[in-house]
Amino acid sequence: MTTGSFYVYCDMDTDGGGWTIRNDRIYALTNQGNYSIRFDLKDKEGNKSFASYREFWIENEDHLYRLHVSNYSGDAGDSISGHNQFRFTTKDKHNDIDYSNYAQAFKEAGWYKHCHSSKLNGFYLNGEQESYADGLQWSEWKGQKYSFPDVDIKTRPLY
Repeated sequence: MTTGSFYVYCDMDTDGGGWTIRNDRIYALTNQGNYSIRFDLKDKEGNKSFASYREFWIENEDHLYRLHVSNYSGDAGDSISGHNQFRFTTKDKHNDIDYSNYAQAFKEAGWYKHCHSSKLNGFYLNGEQESYADGLQWSEWKGQKYSFPDVDIKTRPLY
């Protein structure tokens, strides 16, 4: 299947290079073979952490963009594997397993089991928050009331 061409940003320095930085066409990038994914996080104070998954791919629309992610490494904690095998939910397509639509409740499309442990399309709130899960969140590192000012999501083919 040909998906057409489009521009992407690359990181040729991190962990051996070859990373494509976050793109709204992540399905188009990763359905062509076996990929890895890496999340580089930086907090308000400038501390850095990362989570890398050796195997990552997303199924097609017919399978509701089911997530496949495994083989975590890093120092940020594993905030994604709990959503492995789950379908993508949007505010108008309730594909999670809970009675309510989490994409509506938390104002972000994503993969949800019964809740979420990461939220990387949330609001840019920059640091500790009073509210629960509104910002750019990676709960294993900073909890669900911390919003990251800087998150890079990178993919690359498995070597």
